[in-house]
Order: sequence, then structure tokens, then C-alpha cells
Amino acid sequence: MQLYQHFDRLPALLAAANLSQTQLSEAQVVTQTQPATQPRRQPTAPLVVGVDLGGTQTRAAVVRGHEIVARVSHPTPAQDGPAAVIAGIAAAIHKALEMAEAGVSDIAGIGVSAPGPLDSKSGIVFESPNLTGWVNVHLSEDLAQLFDKAVPVYLGHDANLAGLAEYRFGAGRGTHDMIYMTVSTGIGGGIIVGDTIVEGASGTAGEIGHTYIDLRPDAPRDGIGHVGCLEALASGTAIARDANALIASGKGQGILAVHDELTQKEGEMQQQSTEIAHAGPHIVTARDVGEAAERGDPEAVAIIHQAGFYIGIGCTNLIHTLNPEVIVIGGSVTKAGPLLFEPIIQTVLARAFKRPAEMTRIVPAQLDDDGGILGAAAYVDYRQARGD
Repeated sequence: MQLYQHFDRLPALLAAANLSQTQLSEAQVVTQTQPATQPRRQPTAPLVVGVDLGGTQTRAAVVRGHEIVARVSHPTPAQDGPAAVIAGIAAAIHKALEMAEAGVSDIAGIGVSAPGPLDSKSGIVFESPNLTGWVNVHLSEDLAQLFDKAVPVYLGHDANLAGLAEYRFGAGRGTHDMIYMTVSTGIGGGIIVGDTIVEGASGTAGEIGHTYIDLRPDAPRDGIGHVGCLEALASGTAIARDANALIASGKGQGILAVHDELTQKEGEMQQQSTEIAHAGPHIVTARDVGEAAERGDPEAVAIIHQAGFYIGIGCTNLIHTLNPEVIVIGGSVTKAGPLLFEPIIQTVLARAFKRPAEMTRIVPAQLDDDGGILGAAAYVDYRQARGD
């Protein structure tokens, strides 16, 4: 491919984009079976609980180091208010402890990964679009009370903690300055500088998806009305929007055919209905576009490449602002692989200053769905090491 003629300029950066699916799978296995290399980690890590709170699923696990000892997952009662959700978290923790043959007295703490905006220091979730009634919820305190305050509870932003997991156990191991970007329904991020999570004055730092890329007044909007931000241009929701607009114009028939095939083959009518309700009038999803692109559909490839271009602009801004060692990119949209990563790296090559770009690797995340739980668990050690 033409891109790789630039290997002499950024060999490490470009090699990352050419990581095969087999190599990535092997990397995931190594991550899950080898001990972390961080020198500050204890030889035998204590048991902790990690909770990954999402709008559809609540997952809890008993974790030792990077090893998941036992895990539980159940639907989040998102429409029933904070008390019901927090009670569900507590029930999941008790079940996971039972499966691990451990008790509350055996764990060093509970880490909770939750969508923001939130303040990790006070343990308060300011609001959560996917959880009904969540306004200024004292999640850490309320959950600790359900355990008679016998164990400390630490709350962190989901993207920050997924980034912490990659930093300790995944693609960011061995670095000190790392940026994590998740590209899924939306775009989020976590920033680590000097081995420390950057949270900002109000705990809301790292909102990479809401940095502005397109300044035209008629640029696309994201789900909360921001015009021209990265999330509005390159998220899974944006990819689906652009594909459906293409289909509405009478084009994009290859993408639509893949959507119909996958829907029929996998019997996903109920899931698709949920996605449609979330995304408004859209029918085709980012998954459909990614699959069509992998099959060589030129219109799908163009949509994925456009998303990669915008993410590349975002990465260039991050490189110029923070000069990281590595940018780790995860989330469901990255399943497009080189179709997404090649335009990201091409854009960085074309736009970034040579020296900081040479110092930055852009690589896929390694931990997939376990990043939230492992990050929440690692957050216990992270906070306690800082005397919290």
C-alpha cells in the first residue's frame, strides 16, 4: 500500500497500523496471562472489586492484579432511578464475591467505572444521559453505605479508567505519557501525563470527542447539540448517520444489502430496533458500514476513511498539545482495523510536526470489553497509592 512508503519516517507509528488481527488476538492473550511490568505493582496484588456501570449492562468482577477471578453481568435498571441502579451494583458485587469464595473483608476496595460527567474526588455523578434521574448522585457514598462503609469505594470516569487499564496492562504498558481514545457510539478519552490521570479542576478533563474540528456553522451536530466536534464527525453514530443519508439519496445500496444480510442471518431484529430508537431515523449502523467496507464496498470504505481522517486531525491536535508517547485507540469502530488506522496515520504524517510525531505511536487497544472492569479494579490501587 502507498502509505507504507513512509516507513522510513515513522516506522513504529506505521507498523502499529499494520498489526494483523491474529497478532492483536495474540497480544490480548499475553495481556491476560502475563504479569504487569509496572515496577510499583506488588508481587502479590490484593483482591479488589471492579465495577463497569453502563446504560444497558452492569458488570462486576473480583480482580487480583490483572487477573479476573470471578465476574457477574446483569441488565442495568436504567429507567428505575439511582437507588435501583446502586442496589443492582451491590447485588452484582455480592454475587461476584460469592463466586470467588471471598467476603467484603477480603477486598482492599471497590472501583467503579461510570459515564460522566462526574467528580472522582467527591464520588459524585453530575449527570448521566443514559440513566434516568441521575443528577448529582453521590455514588461512592451511597454504595459504601450498602456495605456499612466497611470498604472504600472509588469512582472514576469510564474513559479514564479504560485508559488506566491500557496503561497498566495493555497497549500503553511501560509508558509514562499516554492518551486513550475510545471511538464507539460516542468518542471519549483518558489522558495520563507523568503516570497520573489528568482529571482537571472539576474532574471533566479528557473529553476528546468534544474538541472542535469543523468550524462551519452548518457542520454536523453530536447528540447533545455540539456543532463540528470530533464526536459529531467520526463516532459510530456519525458513521451511521452518513451511511443513512447516503442511502436516503438513492446510493449506498451495498451498505444496505450488508445490513439486511446481517439482520436476517443473526436474528437481530430486536437489537436493531433498540439501536434505531437510540439513533432516531437511522437504520444502518456503524457495524454494517464496517462490514461493508471490509468486503470492499467503495462507499463504505469512503465513510470509514473520512472518519479516520477526522480522528487523525484529533490525534494531531493531541500530539501538538500533549506530546504523548502513545495514543491508544479502542472502541467498537476500531474493528475496521487498517481501513480506519491508515487514514488516521496518513493524516498525522501530513499535519503533525515531524519531531513530536516521531515520538508518538498510534496503536489499537488490547483489552477490549475487559478494559472497564480492569481499569475500575486498578483504580483502587491507583487512588490508595496516592493516599486517598
